[in-house]
Amino acid sequence: MGPLSAGAKTISDYVQSLGIARPSFHLVLGSGFKESLNGGIPASFSIKGELAFKSVEGLHPSTAPGHDGKYVFIEQGSSKRVGVIQVGRLHGYEGLEPRDVVRTVMLTRELGVTDYFITNAAGGMDPAHKTGDVMIITDQINLTGRNPLWGPNPKKHDGTEWGPRFQDVTRLFDREWNGGIETALKHEGLRVHRGVY
Repeated sequence: MGPLSAGAKTISDYVQSLGIARPSFHLVLGSGFKESLNGGIPASFSIKGELAFKSVEGLHPSTAPGHDGKYVFIEQGSSKRVGVIQVGRLHGYEGLEPRDVVRTVMLTRELGVTDYFITNAAGGMDPAHKTGDVMIITDQINLTGRNPLWGPNPKKHDGTEWGPRFQDVTRLFDREWNGGIETALKHEGLRVHRGVY
């Protein structure tokens, strides 16, 4: 891993100050989901610390209602595996460019995170879906006309490109993970659908 960008270094330094490993997974809590932290995290995990977006160079504070704009770092007791829970996200409607919006996850990607789980609350068009149902996203259609890949290929702090110019998105939504998540959600008694966002 090459030199870290200033924002990723801030996160890395904070994690190091907590005396925990770098995070290996990243959970993004969208609108309304921050309340799920009030019920506690799984008993095998403990909260180790919190870091506000405004304290990380290159990140904007969140201005959307219900989006606190912070990272919460958790650690699993026996494996010592560390995850980051992102409470709230950034949005284009806050006046931000797409690259600003995705920076919250790109910074943890720079630290080595490879597994992301992203939630949101949204309405739907299918009359079979009822309020409180869960939909697992299997694909998406971008109707904004904006894209974080527009313009020069993003580069890491060491000057290397983040990835290929044209990303392979055939497995953007991991089928294996989606299957396991669907099983877990149904086990909790939730109605689960699959669909396109």
